[in-house]
Amino acid sequence: MQVEQAIFTSVRGRRSQGYHLVAQSMGVGTELSRLLNIWGPSHASLIQNQTCAESFNFSAITSDWYAVSRTIHGGPEYSGRGGLQVFTRFLLLRREQLGAFDNDSLSLMRTAQTLGLLRLELSPPELLEPVELPERSLSLQPEAAANHLESMDEVMRVLQFQKRVAILGLDNPMPTLARILRSTPREDRLKLSYSTGLKPSVHRDFRLHFMSIADANVQSQLASQGIDAVTAV
Repeated sequence: MQVEQAIFTSVRGRRSQGYHLVAQSMGVGTELSRLLNIWGPSHASLIQNQTCAESFNFSAITSDWYAVSRTIHGGPEYSGRGGLQVFTRFLLLRREQLGAFDNDSLSLMRTAQTLGLLRLELSPPELLEPVELPERSLSLQPEAAANHLESMDEVMRVLQFQKRVAILGLDNPMPTLARILRSTPREDRLKLSYSTGLKPSVHRDFRLHFMSIADANVQSQLASQGIDAVTAV
């Protein structure tokens, strides 16, 4: 199946500069483009500062469109303010397209990553081609065992009541995320937005955050945004 794609990052172009939607495929309309420009992660949005830092994200963008995305560091910021460029590639799907993956956004994301569809592109063309995804998940190696969370029942209870929660202290959140999605009824999975490595933001109200840092300052910031915190053990 064909899905639309877009890239949000910081470049100096002929018509604009700074963080904006620098490339998109033809099916990304004006309203969707506008919302992605608001949603897109800008400078220092990743929790980790390392060059290899990354975040896998899933969210509804409109009532019709969902986005799976990967946010990573690119090269140095062209503006000279220091730090690394933040680069996000979106794959944009309709509800029925996610249904082919049993509404499991992580399964779709793993497939896209395996096919190289979420890679960094330093000089993308403004007009991208839609990408081709298989209509079912690829047979990939199983995830490693999930970290033990004594508070997993509490995490699921918070999510069930449509509240926001952050799981702190996991170096590799993917097995735990996979476990949470498996424990979520199929019809509720598309409501479970998440990020594995972006800082909380008013522009991105994920219901589930993963943050490798677990200190009092982080917990205070989360509390100020109404996000419950659970520390992994």
